[in-house]
Amino acid sequence: MDREERKLKALLKYYYKNSVPITLNLLGGNHQPIRGKIVKRNLLGIKYIIIRIEGKSPLKIFIEEIEEGSIIPLDYEKIKIKNNGKTRSALPAKLRYKILKRDRFTCMGCGARAPDVELEVDHKIPISRGGTDDENNLITKCFNCNRGKGDLI
Repeated sequence: MDREERKLKALLKYYYKNSVPITLNLLGGNHQPIRGKIVKRNLLGIKYIIIRIEGKSPLKIFIEEIEEGSIIPLDYEKIKIKNNGKTRSALPAKLRYKILKRDRFTCMGCGARAPDVELEVDHKIPISRGGTDDENNLITKCFNCNRGKGDLI
């Protein structure tokens, strides 16, 4: 699997898992951009996603039909994340990437590296305890290390 395919799979997984509305273009350029949420994905064997488009039936799209680099989130800054019953804005994608790059795509808890593990950006001091989205309060953690921490400092 090449780097671009891994990147695409990671993006699709993230958008699916977090129910992020996206827009994408299909190869050929004759089509309008497709806007919706990924409701199912199959990235093994015949790779495809199913997107629910508002007011229409779900659409099955094969991965090889997607124009390279055309998948982008809609209104990403407006996405809200539930946190113990409260909602807050998601970290901007640019900031998330900056932290991952700063930490060399390596978990600062156990040292595992992408693409072997799913990496997340975590708050050193949790928002629930007064932490902020400042770069100095953010750190790269793998899924397992981040879940084990909870809201501890």
